[in-house]
Amino acid sequence: MLKLFSMKNLLILFLITISFCCQAQTTLNELKAKWKETSRVNSNGKLVDFRDTIRLEIMNSGYAMLRYDEGPTWVGDATLQKNFLEIKDQKFEVEKQTNNALHLNKNGMVHRLENVNQFGANPIAKVIPQATSGDVKLDFETLRGKWTCYRKTDPAFDKGKMYIKQLEINSQIINQFAGSLTLHNMDTIVYENVMIELGTATLLVKGEKEIRNLRIIKSDGEELIAEDSKITYFLKRFGKKNTLLD
Repeated sequence: MLKLFSMKNLLILFLITISFCCQAQTTLNELKAKWKETSRVNSNGKLVDFRDTIRLEIMNSGYAMLRYDEGPTWVGDATLQKNFLEIKDQKFEVEKQTNNALHLNKNGMVHRLENVNQFGANPIAKVIPQATSGDVKLDFETLRGKWTCYRKTDPAFDKGKMYIKQLEINSQIINQFAGSLTLHNMDTIVYENVMIELGTATLLVKGEKEIRNLRIIKSDGEELIAEDSKITYFLKRFGKKNTLLD
């Protein structure tokens, strides 16, 4: 009788432990949404002031965008292992996750985010500077690599408009380039593989859904300035690709 009672207790304890572990582990599917930071606490549990609000979007495909109001932006596939969320070189421990709340711990600082439909209103209008023209080199060696937009000007800014975030050129196929185009607005991000046709001073970027005809104002290997209709993009390169296809 005692042996039977002990076996029952062990079985109950085992089931409780399994149930607790299953509940404690967050899945990536549960994080697929738009999240905006609303408060931040330090390792002592005290609220701290901050200006670099985190905005995080994880799409159904697992592709993610992580950005700070005053700081850089990371885009790439999100992974979640043992409650640790990684996007590029950014790693957070998921301390809490519900339908409406997400708490991420990084280096002892807990970022409290809430589920949102969109990330915010239009930024304050600024005086738009004129782009400075320069050399226009459109050969593969000059253009290969990942170009990231660090500034853009649009006299008719619209938070729903899709703007260029990154343009990557990684290979040459005969007289065309192959790569990828990343677009974003205030609420979402889109990634497409593209082919790029060269003009005299233009790049015709063609994807399955997006076509952008960019007039190149400057391309000297250090900076790429391009006009898309009335929008001017200023891009810098981070890393080169070494793939060349004949």
